[in-house]
Amino acid sequence: MPSYPGLRYDDSMANKASVFRIYPNREQEVLMNRTFGCCRFVWNRMLTDRKIRYLITRDSIRIAPAQYKQHWLWLKEADGMALCSVRLNQEKAFRDFFRNPGHFGFPKY
Repeated sequence: MPSYPGLRYDDSMANKASVFRIYPNREQEVLMNRTFGCCRFVWNRMLTDRKIRYLITRDSIRIAPAQYKQHWLWLKEADGMALCSVRLNQEKAFRDFFRNPGHFGFPKY
């Protein structure tokens, strides 16, 4: 390890990680699968809406998952934070694509 003036290295500064495995019961498994399915639906629906809006107006649209909950009531069963994460992840995917389209591809279904 290289030494730098004023900087000490010891084992307490090393990166540490923990690995956990979960064993959900049947009810938790159903809830997780439902949430994953809702997230996939919201991602695909948001992507479709953004594509259509861009083709028509050449403008971007910012959509909140709450708008979809009005039309598809079964989305209310999913965790709201998971659906908000979908929006943030899709915005990041578009931001990355427009910054460097050669490296990042267009977001996919």
